[in-house]
Amino acid sequence: MNRQHILKAVAVALLFCGWAKAANIITFDAPGACTSCAGTGTLPTDINLLGTITGYYFDASGVGHGFVRNLWGTITTFDAPGALSGTFPISINQAGVIVGYYSDANQVFHGFLRAPEGAITPINTPSAGDGAGQGTVVLDVNQLGETAGSFIDGSYVYHAFLRSPNGVITTVQVPPGTQSIFVTGPDGLNMEGAITGYYADASFIFHGFLRNPSGDFISFDPPDASFTLGISLNLLGTCAGFFYQDASGGFHGYVRAPDGSFKTFDPTGSSDTHPNSINDLGEIVGSYADSSFVFHGFVRRPAGVITSFDAPGAGTQPGAGTTSVANNLLGAITGEIEDDNSYVHGFVRLP
Repeated sequence: MNRQHILKAVAVALLFCGWAKAANIITFDAPGACTSCAGTGTLPTDINLLGTITGYYFDASGVGHGFVRNLWGTITTFDAPGALSGTFPISINQAGVIVGYYSDANQVFHGFLRAPEGAITPINTPSAGDGAGQGTVVLDVNQLGETAGSFIDGSYVYHAFLRSPNGVITTVQVPPGTQSIFVTGPDGLNMEGAITGYYADASFIFHGFLRNPSGDFISFDPPDASFTLGISLNLLGTCAGFFYQDASGGFHGYVRAPDGSFKTFDPTGSSDTHPNSINDLGEIVGSYADSSFVFHGFVRRPAGVITSFDAPGAGTQPGAGTTSVANNLLGAITGEIEDDNSYVHGFVRLP
């Protein structure tokens, strides 16, 4: 049985077990998060198959701290050793391994890996710069323990890297003339070691890319795109992200199949579409802005049907609303809401 058949069988089993019932949305705040600070609060970044969520929050002093929330709602906060300006978890795998980055007293970035029991290991790439705004940023971890991210060199140029479970670091080779390359998280690395992201060419135009496990670098753009951001990648090699068109003046979603074909989409009423995560069944979640610039979450099914939703407490003022950032294989979604006071809270939408 190949991977596609396995995933289809999983999908049927999940539906049979009742995962297609009406969604339940729970909002939450990490302990210590400032709930009266405009523009900050609790910001989830990823969710694994067990419903464990990671992310970060800002305290009343504006310092970022990491958190992990289990399926039952218990939240544990943490900081990477040596983090003085903030700890920012980005990705969690099915085993509960969390990766992210932190900044030290000199504003230098360092990656980290947090084991399920809480031990934290720093990750630094040899070619990363050691000045303010330079260093290593880890953005994704897969089920095998491989990690991916970017490092910023001494000239403030971004480079992509892949790190094996035993610590061997491979720098992604890019087309000639590339100015900078960015790996996206938390879903830019799949279990086979393929990576998606985006890079700037010699004219500083962004293009999406897929680096397959053999090391081949594939650049891509949907038809008529002025620039493209690769955001998420699933096990089958399907990419999702968004692109900009000068003609329409807005962002639009796309799905790129493993054969290189594209489907573009926008939720009804969208003036700005931002897909953020695709799971291994091909379900895409993200957010979009309506004509009043209020944000709403959405789920796009593999067949193309799009359902929008709003989490309880989401604001209705311009710039406020619901932002979905990640989904798991069971259809659970996490993200953030901004209320009408500009305070930010986390949410989980259970299928």
